[in-house]
Amino acid sequence: MKKRFLILMTLTLLLAGNVFSETPNMSLDQDYFDITETTITEEATEEITNYNNTLGLSDIILSTDELIAIGEKIYKIIRDGRPVIDSTFIPYSILPAGLANEDAFHDMYGWSAPEAKTYRITYLNAYKMKVVEILYSVTFQWDGRDGNGGKYLTGIKVIPLNVKCLWGFNVNATSQLLSISNVGTRLRPIAAATLLFNHTVESMFKATERELLFYITGNGLFRVYDE
Repeated sequence: MKKRFLILMTLTLLLAGNVFSETPNMSLDQDYFDITETTITEEATEEITNYNNTLGLSDIILSTDELIAIGEKIYKIIRDGRPVIDSTFIPYSILPAGLANEDAFHDMYGWSAPEAKTYRITYLNAYKMKVVEILYSVTFQWDGRDGNGGKYLTGIKVIPLNVKCLWGFNVNATSQLLSISNVGTRLRPIAAATLLFNHTVESMFKATERELLFYITGNGLFRVYDE
């Protein structure tokens, strides 16, 4: 009986040793959640989706002597890993300061066709796995004129096209019009807008925040800055 007991105890200890030896090392879990690399690539824009050019002249958020900016100061565009679809979204417009009403806006002419720049942001963990991927477009129209020699902007918007998150990761993002300026002259203003795209990638261990700036002018200049 004593011999059987010793054999059972030995088997139990051996099995326990196997269980503990197969338990994942916590450092491996940490590597899964550890973001080690981020890439940003420009993609071909196949088509402009969710584009609208609703105007609300009562929603003036910024102004200078020559310009006014229409829209909302900050938009939530990705919430809990999902694109925010909001039909009431008013794209940013940078227009003449003396614009009296919406009819005056519709009297403006020379607008370019809607343009879009599309980007893909990819977050990789220590295993080189794509844990978060965001595909989005920045849309705008430029060269709008009011007959006084100025050039203006409308339809400025960040549109999330696709968001992918692996288990344990989440992402939230906002767009914000940071500033407007006149890069022309007082008599012939050229509108310029600086747009901020801010996003935060979260895991159970860490939150990583990143900002991108987009600079757009009324004569068609477009630049992106990675903060």
